Amino acid sequence: MAYEVPLPAPRTLPEGVLLHREHPADLEVVLQVPNAERSDFETYIIDMEDPAHRAWLDGLKNSRMLKDMLAWAKHVAYMPHTGHYQEMPDLDKPNQMMMLFNQARQQASRERSIERMFIMRKRRVPPVSRLRRALSGGRVRP
Repeated sequence: MAYEVPLPAPRTLPEGVLLHREHPADLEVVLQVPNAERSDFETYIIDMEDPAHRAWLDGLKNSRMLKDMLAWAKHVAYMPHTGHYQEMPDLDKPNQMMMLFNQARQQASRERSIERMFIMRKRRVPPVSRLRRALSGGRVRP
């Protein structure tokens, strides 16, 4: 049987938490609260359609600006005691170096396939023409 875990009281939150959304249009926000050693996180789901969850979010410092940031950002670091927030980069998104690496791999693969095509052309025995067969003494079909 599943039960709903209540959101932590804003005054009990540590100095920094993380808020995530898969897409800014999603109605669910994932709240990650680190433990004291910062070795693990407790995870909560904030349902933006639930009035209790919206009231909890409204109870945070600088909540209006935080909600505006969550409207377009996927990952936000938030400091509940001061109300400061900052967008965080998406670590799953490929960076410029990874995109260049993938392009180089694709180009190398394309070049290998072109090389293979030329090697196969060289190995292929061309069909003998009727003139060549006649000149070599072979039988020519009409």
